Amino acid sequence: MKKLFVIILFMLVFISNLCLASPFIVCNPDDTVYKYRVRLSSDNGTTWTEWVESNPLNNAMHYDIGALTPGTYKGEAQAGGLYELTDSADGAITSVMYWSESAFFILKVKPSGKPTILKIEK
Repeated sequence: MKKLFVIILFMLVFISNLCLASPFIVCNPDDTVYKYRVRLSSDNGTTWTEWVESNPLNNAMHYDIGALTPGTYKGEAQAGGLYELTDSADGAITSVMYWSESAFFILKVKPSGKPTILKIEK
């Protein structure tokens, strides 16, 4: 009986997490990326949020948009990598972070909180 209770409790927690999961923006996996960053604008690019940096999840960007209010957003995403520079005088190696060119996108969030259109701008 105790085992059955634990199994039912586990199933309730597991199923509720699946049902209440937030939507995410993800990208194709890339094992050369060290970090990703995203920022959004709700006024067509006049003002922007601060960059939100994150470590790759399964080598891909994973940006939570569950807390966004309904509306249309212009977004910008970048991938970051590391260059290793070697000092010719003493051989010391320094890692330098660099960011890719921005990938712009349009995101529309309905009142249900689910994104409806994600359009990559060229």
